[in-house]
Amino acid sequence: MELVHIQSGGKLDISLLKGILEENGIKTIVKSNHGQGFVIRAGNLFEEYHLFVQAENEVSAKELASLYSK
Repeated sequence: MELVHIQSGGKLDISLLKGILEENGIKTIVKSNHGQGFVIRAGNLFEEYHLFVQAENEVSAKELASLYSK
């Protein structure tokens, strides 16, 4: 399964975009730079999250992401 990066950002933005994509039938994976232990100690304000989808959904996901970011 090849993953394609769609967008990076804060927890709120990535969570909202994840919901939009999944409501449109696109499965997502969210990864973070530091991991959950860092977030527990420092809070998620300092963490950056990265949203990925399967390569076959790249075009649709990027279209939805561009509509969301407007």
